[in-house]
Amino acid sequence: MADILSHIANSLNTNQNSSPNSNLRETKACISDTFSSIELVKLNNFDELYQYFGLLDLVGEVANILDNLYIKSSNKISTYNIDFICYISQLD
Repeated sequence: MADILSHIANSLNTNQNSSPNSNLRETKACISDTFSSIELVKLNNFDELYQYFGLLDLVGEVANILDNLYIKSSNKISTYNIDFICYISQLD
């Protein structure tokens, strides 16, 4: 993980240190580098990032929160309703 973040930071520093006009003539449009399951280096980097951060699934996350939402014995129904409305509004 540290290697990946270090590589990203070095790439950003390299891009910031070059002047905007110096590479103007060298910049060309190219076909984007698509992911192929054959490229194990990219797959390993993705697996490592997925292990630490997971996939972004806001709907699934909110659905999980709603499944586990309950009225605590010390709370009133209004507290539950406010929490419910807050979470359900994130699904729109």
